[in-house]
Amino acid sequence: TEVLTDGLVIVDDRGRVVETVELESDRMEEQLAAMDSVVDRRGCLIMPGFIDGHAHAPQYAFTGTGMDLPLLEWLEQYTFPCEARFRDLDFAKKVFGKSVRRHLRYGTTTVSYFGSLQLEANKLLVDVVREAGQRALVGKVSMDRNSPEYYVEDTTKGLEEAEEFVK
Repeated sequence: TEVLTDGLVIVDDRGRVVETVELESDRMEEQLAAMDSVVDRRGCLIMPGFIDGHAHAPQYAFTGTGMDLPLLEWLEQYTFPCEARFRDLDFAKKVFGKSVRRHLRYGTTTVSYFGSLQLEANKLLVDVVREAGQRALVGKVSMDRNSPEYYVEDTTKGLEEAEEFVK
């Protein structure tokens, strides 16, 4: 962990931190002179965003529900029925938008999202993430067993859709 009590955080045109410089550094004046613009944040705490390495974006729709159930019962009662609804892209956009905004509001700037079985819903999740300016890895869920008939995919079709999603 590096703590600068007074210094510069230099950000490129894509919003990425490229360097930090202590205020007392001999390079401070040189760095300031080379800046296109300077935003003075003296007195503020600046820290990096959080990273969530495992988030199921569709499950935001029922966050905190069924916490008294064992995992398999919870999946059967909540997850599978809800995630099957992501065929409806209006529903998917609403839930994904809320999930991404909530992550960003609480300082989570990078997320590894699990999507759903539905190819188009996963593409929509990528669009929502990009529009919000969040960094993310998005994966399509593939499942050809151990779920209800209404929320299972044919293996061959699942592989084709996974390949299309990656492209």
